[in-house]
Amino acid sequence: MIKNNRMIIILLIASLLSSSLLMFNRISTEMNDRKIDFVLDYYEIEKLAEQSDKSLGWWLEKLGNMGASAVAINYETIRSMKEERDGISTVLLYQLKKEVEWEQNYPKEVVDYINSPETDKYDILVSVDNFESFDFIAENMKSKYGKKVSVFRSEENGYLVIDGGMSEALYPETEYLIDEEGNKIAQESNMLDSKVEDLNIGLDPEKLEVIKESGLEVLPRISNTVEGWNGKSYFNSIVEEYKDLENRSDYLIFGGKEILGHSDQDDRIDEIEELINSEELKLGIVETDVQRSYISQKGMNKLLERLDYSAVKVFSIAPYIQERYKYYNYEGSEEIENTIYRGVTERNIKLVYFRPFKSEEKRYVTELGEYERMFSSLANRLEDHGISYGEAVPFKSNHVNKILGIIAGTSAVALGLILLERLFNVDRKIRNLAAIAGLLGVAVLGLFGGSLGYMVIALLVSIVFPSVSMVYLVGVLKSQYLENGGDVKRAIVSGSKALVVTSLISLTGALVVGAIMSDIVNLLDIKYFQGVKLSQMAPIVVYMLLFLGYFGYKSEKSSSETRATIEDFKEVLQDNVKVLYMIIAVAIAGAGYVYLARTGHESNIQPSELEMIFRNTMELKFLARPRTKEFLIAFPAIVVGTYMAVKRWKLGVFIAGLAAVIGQTSIINTFSHFKTPIYISFARTVYSLVIGLALGVLYTFALYALIRLFGKTKGETSDE
Repeated sequence: MIKNNRMIIILLIASLLSSSLLMFNRISTEMNDRKIDFVLDYYEIEKLAEQSDKSLGWWLEKLGNMGASAVAINYETIRSMKEERDGISTVLLYQLKKEVEWEQNYPKEVVDYINSPETDKYDILVSVDNFESFDFIAENMKSKYGKKVSVFRSEENGYLVIDGGMSEALYPETEYLIDEEGNKIAQESNMLDSKVEDLNIGLDPEKLEVIKESGLEVLPRISNTVEGWNGKSYFNSIVEEYKDLENRSDYLIFGGKEILGHSDQDDRIDEIEELINSEELKLGIVETDVQRSYISQKGMNKLLERLDYSAVKVFSIAPYIQERYKYYNYEGSEEIENTIYRGVTERNIKLVYFRPFKSEEKRYVTELGEYERMFSSLANRLEDHGISYGEAVPFKSNHVNKILGIIAGTSAVALGLILLERLFNVDRKIRNLAAIAGLLGVAVLGLFGGSLGYMVIALLVSIVFPSVSMVYLVGVLKSQYLENGGDVKRAIVSGSKALVVTSLISLTGALVVGAIMSDIVNLLDIKYFQGVKLSQMAPIVVYMLLFLGYFGYKSEKSSSETRATIEDFKEVLQDNVKVLYMIIAVAIAGAGYVYLARTGHESNIQPSELEMIFRNTMELKFLARPRTKEFLIAFPAIVVGTYMAVKRWKLGVFIAGLAAVIGQTSIINTFSHFKTPIYISFARTVYSLVIGLALGVLYTFALYALIRLFGKTKGETSDE
């Protein structure tokens, strides 16, 4: 059909040219400034130092020499300071006034204020017997929260009364009073604490000095504080302190659930944008634990839009990753290294939020040599990708040109016409109407559909290309099935060619999908492809229809028959189901479930330990780890299936084709991870194809040998 239809040829050529231009822009974006950096978590390194015989400063300096550039530190709160320093205590006025003769324990000025109408039971009293700590708390609290904080000072202590409210009150889980029969009589509602203790105060000068002496930069985790306390004075105070901070890192990673400046009523996101631009900061967005998108913080989406998505992806070493020490039978931190390596090479990570290794849940690895080994080994492995340690730089903004995107998407229409002709008996008028409707649909989606429109176009491309590849494959299998005579050599030559051509068709579609979805929001995984499952299932359905049309169910089909008919479906529906067929159907359904469930990182079905060891070995040997299901099963199945077609084993051909279509959709799926640099996806597919071809030949010869050994060739003893 392609050779005789100029429109399809023109659409395909135009689509490929447009995709090439879009892909060039994507590759330029991905290959720019190939540097990664490390930020240390202050509090985790502090715990590491406490369990070792070395100081915190010593550890910071050593890790800095290995590749880290900055130390992330949180703002102090009253709660955190109570845990770390002696002489700081707090009490709710609700609890204080229940104490007998409480007034005798405080200066008259404090007592008078607490007894005045200006306070209520939700307020909190802070007592500090160290004036250095008191001055730090008082000065920062007054500058940030103004009249809500009242300060008092005696010869021995400092006091603060903070104006809390009902919304800050904290209670224990609901408790009930019961009688001797167990009946609930009354509900207890004792107020125990207040969120006021979690208000951001400031950065601890002593901690800042330790970081400065280590030679590293400071990365303060600025954010909004407790809801209702994020007024103008808080915002201005934080911004001024941030600007004046010495030895400050240029990375900005917001802490908490809200970014600084967010407000449902009157946000200050524009001022945060101005701060980032004026101070030449690099915004960090932290990847989620399931390696999809980024951790949600209120206000972040709006800020990213204003910055045109100029940001660096941050990989945070979560607790479960810290504990992967001596994991998968490794001697040390190799699996933690593997995890970081995959983040950097496969997911465009540019900044690693580093936490030290753990041999147990609360036991840190304190051998310096293990950290030196990991940083050195990781650097050597990243050299193969042209990546080195250094200052991380955000991607340059890349957006898909609408006209090029629409032209690239017309390939879905071109190949859709081929599928229409192969699956259904339609005349020229219907084909032309379908072509016009398809082209108009792609144009509307591209011009007015936004990111969702492009996603729909990409989904269509991801379905039609592997489906058309199966049109080609089923045609090859049919010709081999009908051809009289044949040997294993002919089957291997024909099957190898079929594998290469079939995979090239799908690979072309994968590159078109990667080009259409090359917008910066996809490269940063801010938005991701949501049609993966459909793009995997639809070609399988198409393959089944093709197989029924080309091969039939029980009746044989002639060389000219290529479409499924009503009679074919009647044969399937009216057939007596054999137990063997049920077993095969259950096995196929089970394999299909595992296949779909294993897609992505949020599945409950995870690879076994043995498989992970095998994967890691492949990862060390190749630039990109080839996909196991492709090279081990799906790609070899095409060569083996061709041999089965030569031997006229229809059921075997069908099952091999099912495995084959899974491989073709897997190619598309590989390139649908838009956060993965295109060269990694391409290398992964080429490796899979080469190894799969070799294994296909090997499997076919093994099957041939088994047939000769057991003489199960329908009475023939030789293929010669």
